[in-house]
Formats: sequence, C-alpha cells, structure tokens
Amino acid sequence: MRAIVAVVTLMASAAVASAAPETVVVASSDESFRSALNDALAPTGMQVIATADQAPSVAELSVTARQIAEREGAAATVWLIFASDKTTLVVYDRDVDRVLVREVPYSAPLDPAKAAEIARMARTMLRALRVSPEVDLPVPRVLEARVVRAQVAATTIVVEPRAGSFAVAGAIGLRVGAAASDAGLDGRLSLLWRPDAIGFGVHASLATRGDLETMRFMGTVSDNSIAVTLHYPVIAGPKVHVLAAGGLALHSISVDGAIEGEAVTDRRYDPAVRLGATANYEVGRNLDIGVGVSADGLLRRQRYASGMDQVLVVPRVQLTTGLIVTFRVL
Repeated sequence: MRAIVAVVTLMASAAVASAAPETVVVASSDESFRSALNDALAPTGMQVIATADQAPSVAELSVTARQIAEREGAAATVWLIFASDKTTLVVYDRDVDRVLVREVPYSAPLDPAKAAEIARMARTMLRALRVSPEVDLPVPRVLEARVVRAQVAATTIVVEPRAGSFAVAGAIGLRVGAAASDAGLDGRLSLLWRPDAIGFGVHASLATRGDLETMRFMGTVSDNSIAVTLHYPVIAGPKVHVLAAGGLALHSISVDGAIEGEAVTDRRYDPAVRLGATANYEVGRNLDIGVGVSADGLLRRQRYASGMDQVLVVPRVQLTTGLIVTFRVL
C-alpha cells in the first residue's frame, strides 16, 4: 500500500512540475492586497490575476466565484470586499467547489502590513479548502492536494462571520453624582443595532432609591433614565472592540416623602446629553464581556425646596461606569 501511495505521489509531483502555472483570480480594488497575495502565493508557483468583478450577495458567492474561475481558467477566486462597517475575505477553490468566508478587522485603504496579514489569511483558507487548516504552510497544487486528501481525511472549516445585527446588553455599575447621593448602584439594559460597527442603541437605566432628609422633609428620591445613542468603532481588533458613543437621554427624577406630616410627591423630567465609551472582549461567537463609562450632562438645574428649606439640588453631571455583558441575538 505504501508503495502504491509513493508511486501516486511521484506521478502527481511529475504532473505538477510539467503543468502550467495555476492562476488565482483576485477581485479587489486594493493594490496593496493584490501585491501581497501575489507574494504569499508565489512560493507555490501560483500566479495572481486581477479582475474588476463586483461581489454578489452571500447566497450567490459560490456560483459567481465558480463562473469567474471557469471564465479565467483559474484554480481559485479570492474576494476582498470593503463595506462601510466591515471587510469580508472570501476564498473559493474550483477543485473542491467550496467557499470560505471570514470577516477581517481592517478597512480600506490597507497599509502593507495589514495587506500582508490578510494575504496570509487567504493562503491559509485556500489550504484549508484543499487539505487541512492546521498549519500555515504553502498551498499545495491541485494534484498534490488530491494525493494528501487520499492519505488523510480532509478537514474543512467554514469560518462564519459573527452574528452582528442586533444585541442585548446588560450592565451593572456605579453612578457618581446621582440625585440621591454622591454615588450609588446603577443597572442598565440596552438594545443595540450593529454592536461592532456604526449603529445605535436604546438604553434604560435604573438607579437605587436614596434616602433624603432635611429639617422639614423626610423621604426618598429616584433618578432613572432612558437614552438613545449612536456608536462608532475606534478599535476593531480580532477579539477586542472599543466603541465611542454619543446621544440624548431623559432623566425621570422623583421625590416622595412628607413635609411636617403632609405627604408630597414631585416628579420632573430633565433632558441630558450623553457621551460614553465601551471596551468589549469576545469570549464567544455571540458573547462579549467588557467595561463601559458614560457621562450625562443635564440641561436643566433641578432644585427642590420647601419654603426657605432647600431639600435637593440635582448635580448637572453624572458619571456611570460598570461591567457589561453583551449577547448577540441576530
């Protein structure tokens, strides 16, 4: 059996040596990436040819990639698709008729270092399609790959992009400058659209009620809020995502108690400007943990008084920081 495998291997190697160079079609407007991909595949004797074909929808990737490869007489097709919020690397191999898709944390234009890194990704993905993704070795030619697949079971891993349209985030932390006290616990629930890219969020915050007591007043005060913010990624690494955010908030400040035995209740609404930032670490395909900080600047100066007795003055600026758990639902 070993002799048969050796003979087949030698025959395949001889055929490879005498065969015309394999070509790989690259569809990308980035010259740095085209050049880097050519350098990454050159040791295997592959040649890169450029095309101006536009990327189709995800459902049509395999069909269109096969058509382009057949049209150009190429062994594979590589796309680097730039969008406003993400960059997607697509690699198709004509021999196995499979496609791999991976999101990369860089945007156009690429510098030489980033282009080289993505080119190495493409080479590894092409190897994963042909043989195995275990090591970042040069891509075997088609006939060599068939021999390797005859000796070991091929393992093909499709790298799927993260679910990224909607996410739910929960946070628990400390609010400094709250209406009731200098500092208090704050819980926040958020619904996020495109949590790793340019998107927006809707947030509801609930703070603990605080005791309030003066010479004439005894009661409690609460300061809860809702907010809408826009967020923008400032760091988008493979595992770490840092986003800046800004928007508007509305605080509901409620004072309940009694003045000299007479019950009183007063609720006021105060608009605010919110600025913040979050840093998340990816622990799973749909799960992040991180920390966040935000600052609310209240637009009205809220004062509560009973006669000459000042009951409460709400601070203009409130700072909140805490731990965040984000789960992607779609």
